[in-house]
Amino acid sequence: MTSCSMINNGIAQQLEPSAMDDGLLVEAAQAGQEWAFVELCTRNSKRVFNVIYGVTKNREDAEDALQDSMMRAFLHLKQFDGRASFATWFTRIGMNSALMILRRKRIRPETSIDVTAEGETWRTWQIADCSADPEKHYAGYEASLHLKKAICRLPNVLRSVVERQQMEGHSMKQIAHNMGISIPATKSRLARAKVALRKSMLATPRSATMSWQQQAEIAQLQERYARLTAREREVLRLVVSGMLTKQIASTLAMSEMTATVHRGHVMRKMQANSPAELGEIAEKLKLPTRT
Repeated sequence: MTSCSMINNGIAQQLEPSAMDDGLLVEAAQAGQEWAFVELCTRNSKRVFNVIYGVTKNREDAEDALQDSMMRAFLHLKQFDGRASFATWFTRIGMNSALMILRRKRIRPETSIDVTAEGETWRTWQIADCSADPEKHYAGYEASLHLKKAICRLPNVLRSVVERQQMEGHSMKQIAHNMGISIPATKSRLARAKVALRKSMLATPRSATMSWQQQAEIAQLQERYARLTAREREVLRLVVSGMLTKQIASTLAMSEMTATVHRGHVMRKMQANSPAELGEIAEKLKLPTRT
């Protein structure tokens, strides 16, 4: 590194940057000498990097934080007042940069494409989907839409109370003042509105509270059920009620072999692997299960 000229008590001296202490280097850097700032960073970067790495536990993040720290130190160098050493000031900037990187990663999680499970290659690697489940999102949207419709069906005196509290965020006192009624009357109307909404939600047709995927599944099960013969439907009802093959044969006045065949047809047509699974299907279709 080339030597530099420093003025000390009016005497010009030739000093190597590596021989200068941090105080002189800071003065030179604040005066616009870039070589002085480079020397300060070179001298302190290893120590700051080790501190940053202890925070991030990741070499790439530590390197990014160190680069960010150098940039911030350069931009704010004029603000350095010498109350602490340059090394301490620079280290503090480095720690802040490291914490900012960790905070960003918590808000927006990242998955490295360089690390894969044993046997995987970049061709089979897939980025994890962190988005909300579409079915749950749609079901939530439908429930919210139905609630809004139920609120619209309320009488005006009840609807106005609910809208002011739930949609506008008004307190009981504000609602009572705006509507010109007492606080107890406001609470009474809100309680009546909640009871009415609860009844309305419970009385909702099943299809109105199901997602499109659930509705499609029910339609498919109904189509399978329609293919059953009258005798097969009776067998299904008895299987779901918990009857064994011998009991089914006795109830329907048929041989055990015939009952076994009908039971097999029901299981195959309804695509059920067990009586328990057939029971779940019957429940979804709201079929009677008692004899």
